[in-house]
Amino acid sequence: MLLFPSHKINVALLPIVILFAIGDAFYGLALFLIWINSMKFNWLLINDSVQFGRKIFKRCDLD
Repeated sequence: MLLFPSHKINVALLPIVILFAIGDAFYGLALFLIWINSMKFNWLLINDSVQFGRKIFKRCDLD
């Protein structure tokens, strides 16, 4: 924690530091959730393209 000679400065900075820590945690959580959602979206796109590729290859059977 920030240590200053004056106790009043510590008391004034404490809520600012706490709010900053809470905001930083929420920002990290938001970025993590956005990353998870984008990964899900990428997996859906990959899965759709794989299914589409299977349909094309089933139509082009060389038997």
